[in-house]
Order: sequence, then C-alpha cells, then structure tokens
Amino acid sequence: MVDTSRIYQAFAVVLVAATFGVHVSCGPNDPDRPILGESRALDEGCKNGGCKLEGAASITSGLTADTTGIVMGPGESSATITFPRGAPRFGYDWHIEILASGTGLFTVSEPLCNDGRSGNGKSPAPTELDPAADYQWLVLQQDCPAGTLGDTATFTIRGTQGSVLHIADVRIVNTFISSGGCY
Repeated sequence: MVDTSRIYQAFAVVLVAATFGVHVSCGPNDPDRPILGESRALDEGCKNGGCKLEGAASITSGLTADTTGIVMGPGESSATITFPRGAPRFGYDWHIEILASGTGLFTVSEPLCNDGRSGNGKSPAPTELDPAADYQWLVLQQDCPAGTLGDTATFTIRGTQGSVLHIADVRIVNTFISSGGCY
C-alpha cells in the first residue's frame, strides 16, 4: 500500500521550492540599486523638437562636442524639456535627474504623473533647485509610478536674473518599491 502522507510531504516540498525559486527569479538582484535610464536623453529630446527655450536660454554643446547641452542665464530664462521615458518598469517608481552645474536658484515644474496620486490631475507645486559649481546629477523630487501614462517625460526649469545653469544631460531613474511577486 502507498503511504499518501509521504506523497503529500514531497508535493509540499516541491511546491515550496518552486514558489521560492519563482520569487527569487522575479525580483531584482539588488533592490536597493536604482536602474539608471539611458544617457544622452537630452540629445534625443532636443533632436526631436523637445527643447523649448525662452529668454536667456540657448542650445550649446554638452560635456563633449558631439552632445547637446542647454545654458540658461544670466538673464531670466526657462527651458521646457521633453524626452523619451523608456519602457515602464513595474514594481518601480521613477523620477527625473539632470546633470548640471551652475549658480543661483531655479524653480522646477515637475511632471504630472497622471496616476491619481498627484492631486487628481493638478500639476505639483514647483520646487527649488540649487545647483553646485561642479557637474552633478540633481534629483527632481517627485516620484511617479511605473504605470504612469505616456512614453515621454516633461519638466520646466525657470531661472531668475543673475542665475546661470549648464544642463549636460537628463535621465530617468527607476527605484524598486515592491517585492510583491512577478509583473
């Protein structure tokens, strides 16, 4: 006669092992490490008409002669930048970072997430950006969920008289927020 309790035990072990194996394979290798977006996204955005400049803002070269950059100031200026966001990563929030250097204060109107978390369709309040003299990645604070509508990201930077900003690049950074299984 067959011992059914051993069959059930073996089945339970296989089920637990399969479940654990699937869970490990679905999560990121290092959930604390953000996924950085493509570099040269500013090139792509400006090439496709996604850089709208006003006042003392102009297109220039980026960190190298073959890349696009934007210089703002020293007069009043604004730059609205739209660039490809890339494929959404489910289980992640995303935000925009700019590679920039400068002096003075700037305000940034961040993207509307279009997900219901951003005041039900109202634009978030502008935030202040205080760049350093050396190039560094500056984080635009609002996180948007992976399911955000659209395949582009847009933000506007405004500078006051006397402020100068050199933007060398923009990127999307995805940050892991969930370990709730496979997507």
